[in-house]
Amino acid sequence: RTCAVCGCRSSPPMGTDDWFGRERGLGEAENSNLVYAGDFDANEIELLELSDDLLRRALDGEELVFKGAHDEEAVLCTNDTTYLVKRVETSNTLLLIRGAAGVINDTVDGVDGNPSQNQNENDTTTPAKRRRSSVSEFPSTPSTTPKPAHLRTTFLPNEENQPDLVAHAQAESHLELIETEPRMEKVWAALANAPHAFAGTDNDKKLDETWFGNFTDGDVGEEGVPDPPKKGLTEDEVVDLARASRSECLDLLRLGAAFRDEKTSRWRGIDLEWRDHLLDVLLVTAGANGWGFGKIPGGKMCDALVTDGFPHEVTKHTLKSFSNDGANTEFVFSIDTKKVCFEKASRLLFDRPVPTGSQINGRWRLDAFLDTWRVSLPEEMRDTCQEELLQGLALLEKPAGAAAHDPKTVNALTAVRPLRASDFPRDPQERFKTLWQFKPKWTLDEMKPYLQPTTEMNVEAQLLKFTRVTQPNAK
Repeated sequence: RTCAVCGCRSSPPMGTDDWFGRERGLGEAENSNLVYAGDFDANEIELLELSDDLLRRALDGEELVFKGAHDEEAVLCTNDTTYLVKRVETSNTLLLIRGAAGVINDTVDGVDGNPSQNQNENDTTTPAKRRRSSVSEFPSTPSTTPKPAHLRTTFLPNEENQPDLVAHAQAESHLELIETEPRMEKVWAALANAPHAFAGTDNDKKLDETWFGNFTDGDVGEEGVPDPPKKGLTEDEVVDLARASRSECLDLLRLGAAFRDEKTSRWRGIDLEWRDHLLDVLLVTAGANGWGFGKIPGGKMCDALVTDGFPHEVTKHTLKSFSNDGANTEFVFSIDTKKVCFEKASRLLFDRPVPTGSQINGRWRLDAFLDTWRVSLPEEMRDTCQEELLQGLALLEKPAGAAAHDPKTVNALTAVRPLRASDFPRDPQERFKTLWQFKPKWTLDEMKPYLQPTTEMNVEAQLLKFTRVTQPNAK
């Protein structure tokens, strides 16, 4: 082929499928001219690279949805997977040329190929808005008044009886997809606040009473006082809020502090302080009925607590959340002591004030924290309350020269600094930036609970990229 832009000739490599020539009706070694369409500058085209599987799913009619606000990373979601959308720039000029079948040619009035009366033969202006350098020497099709679209099955020959290859748009980049974790931050934020957060049936009644109490006679129209806001989110509302696929949304809701209200079919969050109270009641009830913590009958537990205002679905959710993953059946649950102890520690660190006599610079003293933590649990669980369980919840700031003191003295001089791993940014670079803001140097053991692999980068790669290793005694 001969290109009218630069005069170069090209031919397909031996043994390859000449798809370009076949699509454009060109014969072997036939010359052609590359020209710009009259609407070249007006066409905005974005290229999206899809894997064979995604392309097949799209062609089969599956919905692919782009999500993300202007200040968020864009994602593309299928029914069951979330992909991060990344723009890949190219330094080459990529011209997009439509195939011969179905080419829209607005420079002719009819299928007979007669030129349009509106064609300006002297107009050789070259569109160059989106190109990085001037290409005024490139040939272009004359600018015309838009005509009704004509579908052509072949390219029209020019004066030299060579077909024109018409470039309709230019792309300087394309979008690629990288499988990534679902983003549920907005969903959890909505479910954690009123009126969506469930904190007992009495609290729901108070919310309604407050709503109606805010209306005076002057505020009420002919239709009367409007209904209070809906409590909970529909499945579609959850999916719209999340940057995640529908399947991933539902899976994460079942694992998190949320439940589906059987009466309204809406998803509601669970107030963590209220759930902590429910957990206490659940453990006491298990002991009082002689069930122990290893074989709690789910149905009987739900029936026992419903009379105290704890809905079946919330009690069942709490049993699942604090039980051993592999030791449960549909009706019998085995409590995971570590999960319960971790939850109690979290409540003490983030929701309760520190007693005056238990502080070091406003933070818990380790010895006082351990005592309070253990007392908050049934006696059978107290031995599980060890420092190691605080990883990912708090940093232990030990005094200088701690190794020279006995453990009791060290605990009395150690401050417990709340620092929850789940509150850190998802992006590795931002996560490390947050870590350095807390302190400039970390041991690997201190840092490990706050590192999280992503689909794009594992923990080892993150450490190599964002940290450097120094010796303790290095100057």
